[in-house]
Amino acid sequence: MALIEVEDGATRQVPLAASTLIGRQANCTWVLNQPAIPLYWLEIRWTSPRWQYRVLANEALTRGPTRRLPGAADGWFTITAGNSIHGPGATVRMVDDRPPATFAVDLRTGSAVPASQLEDVLEENANGWWPTDAEVRDDLEGPLTEGQIVVVGAQLLRVHLAAAPEGTVGHRVDLQRPTCMLDVTADETEPLITVLERDAEIACSGPVSRILLPYAEALAADVPTGGWLDIDAAHAGWIARGGPASSGRLRISQERSRLCARLRSLGVANANGLFETRRDGSRWVTRLAVARSRLQWTDLDAAATL
Repeated sequence: MALIEVEDGATRQVPLAASTLIGRQANCTWVLNQPAIPLYWLEIRWTSPRWQYRVLANEALTRGPTRRLPGAADGWFTITAGNSIHGPGATVRMVDDRPPATFAVDLRTGSAVPASQLEDVLEENANGWWPTDAEVRDDLEGPLTEGQIVVVGAQLLRVHLAAAPEGTVGHRVDLQRPTCMLDVTADETEPLITVLERDAEIACSGPVSRILLPYAEALAADVPTGGWLDIDAAHAGWIARGGPASSGRLRISQERSRLCARLRSLGVANANGLFETRRDGSRWVTRLAVARSRLQWTDLDAAATL
């Protein structure tokens, strides 16, 4: 994740959105607490494969790197890790110049939501990013958009959806490829997901795999048609398959997000495309974003009861 260090009387590290505004104005991406800083001081923008910045006001008192790439617009300069921009009472230093990644800002605290908590408030699937409570609310028209402000639980968040495209070089399996198969085995003690492609396979087991069971069963049986489940049906199916009965409905989207993160960490490319969400009348529904012909469903729990 791209990071800058901001010094304005205090020092903090914060992530960079694809277009980051820095200044004293409350609607900047990051707000500085120095009266001498202009309302809008800097813009730092990702122009793949590098970062550039421009000074929006108070150029005479601002100093920073001055390398300009051929063809770059006037006023834009390249900034890389280790470079600093100094202004009246504040300094911005580039700490990490990797491409931008998705993050959220808690507008009540003015701080970024820690990566360890991001899966509790945001979920990415095949058709975009959603608040984890999307399926129980009726004020959404679709996936979140860059810079959108949304309430999730007790948090007022501004969301920056700047995830870099996921490269597939070096990945043994890729969920987007039509040759990729998904083998799901329901077992009360140890549910198992195996992603297979040609002569490669990646297995994922344990409690994190359990959330896939109601969705895989619905898609395999085509009940409801297309395998679409609302959050109540998914919640009931998850508990029936061994999910904690004390867990609320919002745990469903959080578990989906954790499963996708686990698959990514195991080396499955495009794991965030495992689910998709749509509006169905007055409710939101979600299903596995995998063709039925690419799904192998085995229900050992049902066989054990025969």
